[in-house]
This record gives sequence, structure tokens and C-alpha cells, in this order.
Amino acid sequence: MGRTIRVLHIADLHCGLDQYGHNPVRRRDSTEAFRWLGLTAVDTQCSYVIISGDLFDTRAIDPLTLHEVVHVLTFLRDDGMTVLAIKGNHELAHRSYEGISWLNYLEKQDLITLLDDPIYGEIFEDENLRVVGLPWVGSQTKQALSSIRQELADITAVRGSTPYTILMLHAGLEGMLNDHSGNVAMSDLEPLYPYVNCVAMGHVHKDYEVKDWIYNPGSPETCSVEETQWPDRGAYLIDINPETHEHTAQLIGRDIPRRPFMVETAHVSACQTPEQLYTSLGTTLRKVSEHLPHTEPPVFHLSLIGELKFAHADLNVATIRESFESSGLFTAVVVNDKTTARNQGITTIGDEVPRQQLDIEVYNQLFQQDVRSEAQCERYSALTQSLKNRVLQGASTEEMLTEIRAFNAAQPKGE
Repeated sequence: MGRTIRVLHIADLHCGLDQYGHNPVRRRDSTEAFRWLGLTAVDTQCSYVIISGDLFDTRAIDPLTLHEVVHVLTFLRDDGMTVLAIKGNHELAHRSYEGISWLNYLEKQDLITLLDDPIYGEIFEDENLRVVGLPWVGSQTKQALSSIRQELADITAVRGSTPYTILMLHAGLEGMLNDHSGNVAMSDLEPLYPYVNCVAMGHVHKDYEVKDWIYNPGSPETCSVEETQWPDRGAYLIDINPETHEHTAQLIGRDIPRRPFMVETAHVSACQTPEQLYTSLGTTLRKVSEHLPHTEPPVFHLSLIGELKFAHADLNVATIRESFESSGLFTAVVVNDKTTARNQGITTIGDEVPRQQLDIEVYNQLFQQDVRSEAQCERYSALTQSLKNRVLQGASTEEMLTEIRAFNAAQPKGE
């Protein structure tokens, strides 16, 4: 390629990511990914680092996160690198802050060059390349791209030859994720093709590239379990020939030492009681412990699926989560309850049914949802109705306890 310049393209670092009850380990994971990428930029002799939005996870970051990010940006600056950034949707300044975000602060410290014009895009240019940066503008992205195209066309008309040009954009490209609509289409970007050599995108956490022209690195650190299906995401190394305007791009995300995630599914249908379920999950924990990754303690996602044979109120998700957390094997534990009830809601009952009969029918259907009370649902329903009547009649607590004791004493054996 002849003389080349190297650019590290990253986005969606979400430094200071606050997850799983303010888990401090997860907060550090995001800044550790940034530190690794910074060292990679130094080791691979990059001249530029471009951050296409969401360096921070929130506009109100904590002091330790700021300190760690400043540390990385400082050694990049000291190595002679130029760091260019745009604002993502996570780090837009609050109105009460007069439009000033932490990225503005970093620029004032001479740590980054912030490209922040939301209407025409802001242009950085030196002897090697030109970079146009458009921050997150949501539904106004299409209009802003049209303005940028006109601006670049005007500049080209005046100057004739143009340097190699990168467009930094924080937006979602349509069609990249099945369950998410983008806010910019290929038809919005294609008019820029004569003026832009490379589109460096951010916002979508999945890596993708289109026509050797559009590049989206995805999130370096895993921000959600869904992202584990994209193991290559994280960063591009782009080598540019500023004379011929050719480039090559290499996705290097697989090398990032990110936090491992483990996903497990537990079927509940065979468990007749909560105690049986907790015992079964103890077996699951032992099996999982035999296949832990040989790196850092993982984030563990457990999904409970199947038909629940007992009342949903007796399924204590917090207890399950705490039992896995107490093992000390995981950075964080997430338990997702995807179980279904044995009877999906109450069957419609006719309008002319007397109130007491209606109550009994509702109680029957509720007790039939739990295998422990299903066979004796009529007895339980009769007791419930009787206790309700006693309350309405002003019976004492002792009187109701006496009835419950008598009910338990008459319970058929084996029930």
C-alpha cells in the first residue's frame, strides 16, 4: 500500500457500566477493556484513535471511572496519538449542565478532540486525513447527513483534491439487528460516497461492515448477555494509504480479554415442590462449577423454563440467586423466571352465577394450579370461603386459627 497511517476505531465502551446492583467488578471491566485497547493502539503504532460515541455509559459518571479513562487518554496523548471522539446517546449533557458533558471536560484537558456539531458535523483535518464527526442526533440523523454531504461537496468544489476522509457517526444502520430498527438507512449514506472514504460507526453493539466502506466495531466489553453471540466485536485496526485513498480494516475484538458469560437453562416441570426445585438447582450449580472458564469469574445467567407445578408465589427467585452468589464462583448472577403456570389465568365464569359460587370456582381454579393442593382443591376452597365469611362477620383471630387447626387435623393422610 505504500505509506500508511493506522487508525484504531472503537465505540460503545460504556465506561462506568453500572450493572447487577452497582457491581464494582463490572464497572471496572469496561475501563479495563479501554485500557487494553489503548495499549494495543500503542503497541500497533496507531497515529489516531477514533471513538464513535458512548465512551461513557452515562452522563453522570463516577470519579473512579473518570480517573481511569483520563489515565488511558493521557498515555495515548503522551505517545503522540490524536484521539477523536463524538458524543453517543448515553453521554449527552443534561440541560441543566448548559450543554457541557464529561467529553467537553476531556477536550479542555487536551486529551481528546471532540467533534460536536449536531447540524453539519464538525471537521478535523491535518496533513494525513480529514475526519467529519456527527454526534448522536437521533431522528435528525438523516437531515444532518444531507447537510454534511452538501458541505463536503462545496469544499471539494473549491479545493479540487480532497484528503482521505472518515465520517464518524453514532447511529443504527437499518437491517443490522433483526429486532431493532435503525435510524439511518443505506440510502441516507450512499450520497456521501463520492466524498467519504470510510464510515466509522457506533451505537449498535454488534460488529458489522458493509461494502468495505461502513464499519461498526461493536462493544468491546459485553454489556448484555445477548452480545455473547458476537465474539469478534470490539475494535477495528484500519490501515490507510493517504495518497491512493485505499484502506484495509481488520477486526480485532476476539483478542480483547472481556468478562466471560455463562448461560444455563433449568427445566422446572419435574419438580413438584419448591424444595425439589432448589435441590435440582443445587445439582445444576455443581455441574456448572465443573465447567467454569479458566479466566475471570463469569457473569452467570440462569433461565427457569417449563410448567411450574406449584404456586408462583412460592417460587423465590431471590433465594435462588443468593444460593448461586454464595458459591463465590461468579462475578454476578442473573435469574430469569420464564416459567408458565399450570393453568393460564382464571377461566371465564358466567355473569348469572351467585357470588358465593363464583368465589368457590375462582378458589378451585387457583388451588388447581399447585399440584400440592390440586387433589384437595374443593376442601381448600371451602376453608378459604369459610375464613372469608368469618372475617366479614367479625370473628376473632383465635376463632379462625381454631378452624385452620381443625382443617389440618382432618387432612387425609399422604396429602
